[in-house]
Amino acid sequence: MNIDPNDVLVTTFDADHRASKSYFSYLTFEYCIEPDRRHRSFQPIPMFYNNIWDVPAPMRVIATSNSFWMLMETMRPSRLRNFASHAQSLATLIDTDYWSVTTIVEDGHQYWRTYFRYDGDHRVVPLYIPIYQDAVLAESYLKNHQSSVQTAQTVGLGSDGHIVCVRQSIANRRAPLGNKLLQLWRLFESHFSWATSSILLTSAAWLPLILNREFSYQALAHELSNDNE
Repeated sequence: MNIDPNDVLVTTFDADHRASKSYFSYLTFEYCIEPDRRHRSFQPIPMFYNNIWDVPAPMRVIATSNSFWMLMETMRPSRLRNFASHAQSLATLIDTDYWSVTTIVEDGHQYWRTYFRYDGDHRVVPLYIPIYQDAVLAESYLKNHQSSVQTAQTVGLGSDGHIVCVRQSIANRRAPLGNKLLQLWRLFESHFSWATSSILLTSAAWLPLILNREFSYQALAHELSNDNE
């Protein structure tokens, strides 16, 4: 149709995604005012509220926590990565040979594919508008928890392709070394803290009470453990 690929925006959705009414107009506006749009991805805020009142109470807590975390991440654009629904120009997709078809979760991989394709000149632009998604829902209470764990494992193990990322970092000598090391550190730190945060929250909050008896009488020490509960 002879349409310039730079004039075409592509958003990827999962089957359960429901876009806000203003999503496409807002995305178009942000794309038009972005001067280096070819080197950008656009990330709305995932909100796991489609079926929030159909899932068990623990799943509602997890879904709300995940939504709140995604909201916080948009306030730190330097750390932002593609997640679930995200948008790029068709020109960018052509440059990166489109999305990966060899991975379980292509969103995180697409960030790194674009990052190394443009030698580190790539950034994710936050869109302050929701994309509504389903919370985890299964046939029974037990299966609900099993599905929740499996979903987290799938995202954690398949999202960013650590081996691919490390190999590309070594092979690509054009991307700034300092920026590559920073990106690798953030990737490692985020997944390591994800795997250990529950242990730290469970145990570390009680350390001031256990290790320092004088400090134990202070309100702050008790507030730490209360927040953990």
